[in-house]
Amino acid sequence: MRDTSFGTPRLMLLFLLAELAPIIVGLLQLSPFDDVKVWKHWIGTKAVLKGSEERLHTIGKALILRRTKEEVSSMSPDAGIILPKYIEEIEVTLSESENQVYTYLFDYAKSVMRQFLKAQKDRQDELQNAANNYVAGAIRRGNKKNETAKDARFSQILCLCVRLRQLAVLPFLIKTMLDDDDVDESDCDTSYNPLDDPINAKNPVFEPGFKSAKIRKVLEELHKLKLVAEEKGQLMDKVIIVSQWTSFLDILAQHLRKKGFSYDSLDGRLKVQERTEVMNKFNGNPKRPQVLLLSITAGGVGLNLTGANHVYFIEPQWNLQIERQAQDRVHRFGQTKPVYIKRFICQSSFEQRVMEIQQVKKELANNLVNNSKKTRSAGLNVMDLKNLFDLA
Repeated sequence: MRDTSFGTPRLMLLFLLAELAPIIVGLLQLSPFDDVKVWKHWIGTKAVLKGSEERLHTIGKALILRRTKEEVSSMSPDAGIILPKYIEEIEVTLSESENQVYTYLFDYAKSVMRQFLKAQKDRQDELQNAANNYVAGAIRRGNKKNETAKDARFSQILCLCVRLRQLAVLPFLIKTMLDDDDVDESDCDTSYNPLDDPINAKNPVFEPGFKSAKIRKVLEELHKLKLVAEEKGQLMDKVIIVSQWTSFLDILAQHLRKKGFSYDSLDGRLKVQERTEVMNKFNGNPKRPQVLLLSITAGGVGLNLTGANHVYFIEPQWNLQIERQAQDRVHRFGQTKPVYIKRFICQSSFEQRVMEIQQVKKELANNLVNNSKKTRSAGLNVMDLKNLFDLA
């Protein structure tokens, strides 16, 4: 049975393209499709609903200019050579104290998810009964408060997902929630406290000086890189360390200073001119700084960081494209060394499930570009959450 709803990402994209493409086609005077009547008959919105989206994909691919770096390099030798990129996943194991807090919070989040699913099922049963009694509209109007409550509960689950991701990076990021301080995700509801005694803000793992499993592993990898350079009598390759949370990068900076690594920071707190100065300093001096601490929101576009050839991703993002944009700040024309990407992933944690969602979104993007009919929601939906908490 063909899905004709507007809710699937593929159809939403198709309808958007069906509305915008005629304008482009008209400007380019691509006969006969620059005629509105011809367009609507063969490719317009109604044609999409009738299952003729292949035509829309065909003309869409003709209008979209998409060239990879490798294609540009092969077509134009003057552009330069793109050196290889190697991606490695570094396994990280939480310490016993970190795992204790993580397990407690995960179990709590899982129980909240179960309550949400039960409330959702009860709501569906209620609507079905109402429909059977021909009073569905009245029932809906009479339960608006319940719907609002369930929306808040869904937001609570999403917030707990953020906390689990933070906990896999550095427990101190959770302490900011316990202390009701400012946190990176301002849209999260922090009016409740899921961490009761004996897990509380007095736990040593929540102190800013606590060296988390991620920090230990990052310092270990940096030390290996430094030893290799010393053995060869060369300067250490420069490293960019990327994270979503600037508060983590600030704490990591303290550990880098103690270990004797020179570093600089580039994040949203810097003005545009200051970012340019940091970038030029990092690329221009082969000795210092050895490490650049980069906020992933600031490292998406507009930066050339070819002074480094190692990129460390502290945590996986929901959308793999965000990570790829940060990689491309280093792996681009002008890079003179092979690029090494390392992704630090906590084993048996929420991060592994995030990577599974990354893979699904990657396949969705490839299918849309390659005119494939395989589709799946691009957003984080209830089914994704069920998988995240092993409730599918």
